[in-house]
Amino acid sequence: AANLYANVQRKKKALAYLQLLGSSRFSLIWYPSFKSLGLVVGGLLGSFIAYYTFGIAVDHMVSSSLQAGESFVELSRLDIQIFISAVLLTSMFASLIAALTVLRVDPSEAMRED
Repeated sequence: AANLYANVQRKKKALAYLQLLGSSRFSLIWYPSFKSLGLVVGGLLGSFIAYYTFGIAVDHMVSSSLQAGESFVELSRLDIQIFISAVLLTSMFASLIAALTVLRVDPSEAMRED
C-alpha cells in the first residue's frame, strides 16, 4: 500500500495535468489498479517459481529418505487458493487506498505546490 500511495504522490502533478487535459478522475483510478496488478502478478509468479525450484532442490537433497513418488515440500490446491486469495484481497485494498488518493487530486492545488 505504501508503494502505491507514494507512487501516486510522486505522480500527483502528472495526474493533475491529465485531469486538466480532460481525463476524468474515475479513468485515472486505473493507474494504481494496474500498477498493483502488475506488482501482484510478478510477485506471485516469482514466489511460486522460487517455491517449486527450492522444493525440487530439497526433494533431491533428501531423496534417500523419501519413498518413491513422495515429496518433502508440497502445497495443496487449497493452500495455493488461500494464498492467492489473500494476496489479491490485500492488493485490492492497497490499490483502493491509492485510488482514493487519485480521486482527491485537485489540479489547481497540484500546480501551486511547485
